Amino acid sequence: MSVNNGRNDRANEKRLLTDELNALSNNAWFLGLSAAMRHDMLRALRVTTYGANEQIFYAAAPVHGWMVCVSGAVRLSIPPSTGRHLTLRFLRPGQWFGAVPTESGSVHVHDASAKGETRVGELCADDILYLSKTHSDFHVALLKWESFRLRSVFRLLEAHATEDLRMRMAWQLHRLAKDHGVPNGGTEMRIALHLRQSDLADLAGCSRQRANEQIGKLMQNGLIRHENGGYIIKDPLALERMFTTS
Repeated sequence: MSVNNGRNDRANEKRLLTDELNALSNNAWFLGLSAAMRHDMLRALRVTTYGANEQIFYAAAPVHGWMVCVSGAVRLSIPPSTGRHLTLRFLRPGQWFGAVPTESGSVHVHDASAKGETRVGELCADDILYLSKTHSDFHVALLKWESFRLRSVFRLLEAHATEDLRMRMAWQLHRLAKDHGVPNGGTEMRIALHLRQSDLADLAGCSRQRANEQIGKLMQNGLIRHENGGYIIKDPLALERMFTTS
């Protein structure tokens, strides 16, 4: 795995493409900002392309910029203390991540890496300062974003504390389909990420062997199938009922 150890010296490789602008604009939080604030954020955004599995930053590394996935997917994970990563989420284009560089000495609290070739936009500390001075509601917008992020973290903690592995695997597959799903005919959704069983194990917080068992049961029940290196959710509503009903 190649490594980017902090400050981004490769930014501004290319301007945002039309699809990338659309992904940013379709994010509910970003869409709720004023037109002037969105314009200034997009104008300041520096974009970098990362190769497959390339590290974007490590936990405890200094924070140099606030980031957003503009194409591809970003894997957020907690570094292993017992030999195995816990994957928090695979972010889709338009989702912001990382710490906001609002104070000196800030460090990242999780790892981030590219899942396949991925382009990431970044706002540096000077950009954040400019936005806070220019737009009086910028800090309120940041608080709303932090609230969204905390709700996501609490939902993950709830799943690991109260749900069995069967329910967690169903929830993670459903979330992957929601974030990265593309229609596959009828009610089916194809997860547009190349996922290994180890990826699903890291998401569900279990061994690869136990993940394989759960995936096999979901296939036997006709809820999912594996085809051409990807997972297809055959019945999203039935999968959702697995973790929304007791």
